Amino acid sequence: MKTLKDWIIATGLKNRAVINSIPVFREVARQVYRWMPSSEAISAPRKDAVTGQANEDYASLSAAQIKKLMNERYSKEEAYVVTCLWDKVRTEELNTVVINMFSPTVDKRILEVGAGIGGSAAYISKCKEFVGTDVSEVAVSQARQTFGNKPNFSFLTMDAMDLKLDEDYFDVVIAKEVIEHLPEPQRAIREAFSVLRHGGLLVVTSPNRDSLHLRVNRMLGYPDFKCSFDHVKEFTFGEVVEMLTEEGFRIKDTAGVFLQPYWGIHKIDDHVRHLTDNDPRMVEMLRDLGKRAGAEYAFCFVVSAIKP
Repeated sequence: MKTLKDWIIATGLKNRAVINSIPVFREVARQVYRWMPSSEAISAPRKDAVTGQANEDYASLSAAQIKKLMNERYSKEEAYVVTCLWDKVRTEELNTVVINMFSPTVDKRILEVGAGIGGSAAYISKCKEFVGTDVSEVAVSQARQTFGNKPNFSFLTMDAMDLKLDEDYFDVVIAKEVIEHLPEPQRAIREAFSVLRHGGLLVVTSPNRDSLHLRVNRMLGYPDFKCSFDHVKEFTFGEVVEMLTEEGFRIKDTAGVFLQPYWGIHKIDDHVRHLTDNDPRMVEMLRDLGKRAGAEYAFCFVVSAIKP
């Protein structure tokens, strides 16, 4: 082979890691394939993809620091605020899928860990018992104010990784967008197994680290990014299935929620965000595509698992 360009064309994707590590190779590759990111894009700090703010990465914080920040955010009403149509519809879709996993609810004892200011209490009208827990005292206080008068509904300040509750008691445990916030998510799954009765159901949801948008992002040569700064670690669908089965659960059902092909991708997201965030036609298409794509490719996945 006579030139550097010839070598890059011949070796292609097999040597992408090598190409990306050497500036002159990377620049030639960008001209040949148009897929390598600029050095500026590689080194630029990531902002939170939802708010656009450069927030501190929660993965670097202790549990006590995270709890303090969450109390502050709930006090200021800045925690998990719906910012656009897509976020609103995604929240509704996620809750609908979760509740459908274990409906009807009327005869069930339900525990929701990481329930925040109420969680699924807004979507469940009647049940035998509903207990919502959260590590934030401020969130629990707000949940009690909003839902405390509903019959059989209660809220407790409690760590999902250390549940002070009766074993073999609940029919359903919900962990909705929780495990990505925890320093030891497998401990939380183990705790959920303990408090569930035999035949009880755990429903776990999480942003998907192998969502289509992140797969596209990697193919373009960009580094992975989390969908929110306050996530300690995000998981693939396969990783969560593995954690569940390791703790003794048997997978019952799975679902995908929303498909976002270009969400957060450098130099692409800015051009399509107005459509994917707030155009009703596009939001509805993305909602429908999430169902069709399933848990492996969707933006969020939902997994239900039985305690045998």
